[in-house]
Amino acid sequence: MDDNDDNNASPSSTHTRTPLLQPILYNPEFYAHLESCTDTLKNDFKSGAREMAAQALQFLGVSIEMATITARNMDELWVMAVGAGKQLCEARPSMNAATTSCILHSLESIQERWHDMVPKSMDELAQSASARIDEILKERKETDAQLGRSVTFMVKKLLSETDTPTTTRTQPHLQIHILTLSNSSTIRNALLSLLANIPTLHLQLTILESRPRLEGASLAAQLLDNQEVRPRLHVTLAPDCAVGSLMPHMDLVLLGADRIAPSGATSNKIGSLAAAATARLGNPNPVPVAVISDAEKIGTTEPEAWHRERESHPREEVTGAYEQYVQKGVEGCEVFGEWFESVPGWLIKWWVCEKGVWGTKEVKEWAEEVKGLEWRVFGRV
Repeated sequence: MDDNDDNNASPSSTHTRTPLLQPILYNPEFYAHLESCTDTLKNDFKSGAREMAAQALQFLGVSIEMATITARNMDELWVMAVGAGKQLCEARPSMNAATTSCILHSLESIQERWHDMVPKSMDELAQSASARIDEILKERKETDAQLGRSVTFMVKKLLSETDTPTTTRTQPHLQIHILTLSNSSTIRNALLSLLANIPTLHLQLTILESRPRLEGASLAAQLLDNQEVRPRLHVTLAPDCAVGSLMPHMDLVLLGADRIAPSGATSNKIGSLAAAATARLGNPNPVPVAVISDAEKIGTTEPEAWHRERESHPREEVTGAYEQYVQKGVEGCEVFGEWFESVPGWLIKWWVCEKGVWGTKEVKEWAEEVKGLEWRVFGRV
């Protein structure tokens, strides 16, 4: 097979190929660091998928630097970089779509940069990779603004198709009722951008408290801490079980995402399925459901595969809220401890990302692109 046809070609494959010395020298510092990074990601139950992807990318940069201790040429350094990237992607299967997409696109970009370099030392290659990773991390910060513009476009379109502006005694203003849940930094930033982009908008926001960790209450507190938008932000906190009673008063449901399947099925915090099903099926006039997410959370697997990667959390996360005598009385009960669930794509109207407002067609096309990239980079590692 010609090198240009090799789907897993190393960076040097477009130049005169340096023979790969076998086996690659054992590097205990590299593998110890990689194991520590993997454990950190595996046990991180506070960060969202986007934050976890950024952390994994930083870990990749350090791993490449440590690989230079034993890497004898560009090919060996690439093999170790790809191996590290794949292990980081597999650290937390239930939230790995964003990490995998981020690592894949970063490795591809590093590979392109290495292609353009004349033969350099291992240290210079690692410095080049580190510089590119720093650039990517800075570029990722612009995603919030781009996603905010996409959400603003969606809401403006929705408002133009529904009610006319509400008038107060001081000035006319737009009003929309939105329901959300959990504590997604992506949704939080999108809502703040929405209020900033539409100065006359008054947002009636209902947040389900999101048992058992009550992330919804945390989201409310963080939003209300923003004094600039607080006069136009009206928040109602509600128990999860009230979703059916609340839905007839809503104009829009916003869900976050930990990962999205090619079909559009979306994994998110428990309570998401009930909210989406109630919005679509529990009202004479269905309430549109939109997933707010970075495009990198679109992966290549469907929910059937996700079920093999279920996380089960300690029973105390649920029973800890009970009085002592109740905790003792339910010791013989099994306690449901899964905090993620899948929302079928047919319950969702829009997937809103930094690239625009997408339907199922665009989601599927992006997933196919990621699948191709996964084969080119990880194909035979």
